[in-house]
Amino acid sequence: MKILLEASLGIGDAVTFSPMVRRLKRAYPDAKLGIMSRHGGFLASTKLAGVDEVLVARRPRDYLRIVAEFWDLLLMPGYHRSTNGISNTLAYRLLYHAFPARRRITLGDLDAPAYRDYNRVDVYLEMVRRIGLSVTAEDRTLFLPFDIDHVGKPLAAIVSDSGFVGYRVAVIHIGSKHGYTTRDWPIPRWTSLLHHLWRQHGLLPVFIGAKDDEQRTTALLHALDIPSVDRTAKLSLAETAAVIRDADLFISTNSGPMWIAAALGKPQLAICGPSKPSWDPLNAAGVILRQRIDRPRCDPPCDARSCFYGDCRCMDEIDAAAAIDAVERLLQAGDRSLPREAPSSEAGAQAGLSGAWVPAR
Repeated sequence: MKILLEASLGIGDAVTFSPMVRRLKRAYPDAKLGIMSRHGGFLASTKLAGVDEVLVARRPRDYLRIVAEFWDLLLMPGYHRSTNGISNTLAYRLLYHAFPARRRITLGDLDAPAYRDYNRVDVYLEMVRRIGLSVTAEDRTLFLPFDIDHVGKPLAAIVSDSGFVGYRVAVIHIGSKHGYTTRDWPIPRWTSLLHHLWRQHGLLPVFIGAKDDEQRTTALLHALDIPSVDRTAKLSLAETAAVIRDADLFISTNSGPMWIAAALGKPQLAICGPSKPSWDPLNAAGVILRQRIDRPRCDPPCDARSCFYGDCRCMDEIDAAAAIDAVERLLQAGDRSLPREAPSSEAGAQAGLSGAWVPAR
């Protein structure tokens, strides 16, 4: 049996379709599963669990090569007409009918009322149901679709090499999907939140991210007057996941690393403004912050790269106090708010710190 799934290949995409892949492989262990991506993505060359072939269609001749192969089952989750527009919606429908397949399944317009409360994971699993397979609550469990067991403990090395022996760590990703400036949370809010975590809980911020995140991360580092470690654009995908795995807390906007934290079940705060609720991370140990804005293009969230109104209120109106309250709840729920022994004065001296940096009690 040959199954073709149409999906993007970003980190979040791969995490959300992995439960579906796992269910399909359980039902059809000998099936060949291919992922067709129209634009490639971050994971185009990564070996993903359960995926036998990745087909990237960047040029017309790539499509000709893909449609030349016959598939037993074609799975195309659907589109958001509100954000894809008429032309992209029509192109999606044409692509759906162009593939030679014995059976085709799509949910169509994901903005329809029937899918309003569906997480992206549920969208993929709904296609599994339409094949005729049963789906249980356990099938919604996230996992990383790539291996990180071989990486070791990069976070421990990062903290130790920086001289911060004995500190707990909050891993921070302030970036977002490339080009989506609407998802940027204001630097002063980040500053207030991170100052609180350091002074009240001794949580050392360690920054991660891609090359695109360097400028904003640097701006935040200049605004901080507490210790921090910057590993932006210095970690591989597996190292990034291992760093998140070993953190005490993870905080981000809506991004690929957000889904890594969700798949690992880490205590996390996701600051989500314009991103659609269907892309909220499935994580029992997570808190999602979103500010509802009562405007035609803001409710439901637009998921746009740039703000139609030019003010990004959905992010700007999420204040630092709300974020601080959220992390306090996370820390208390995980019994992580109890103070640990303060790092040694020798470690502080090696880091260039004075006694003023000792975590508040």
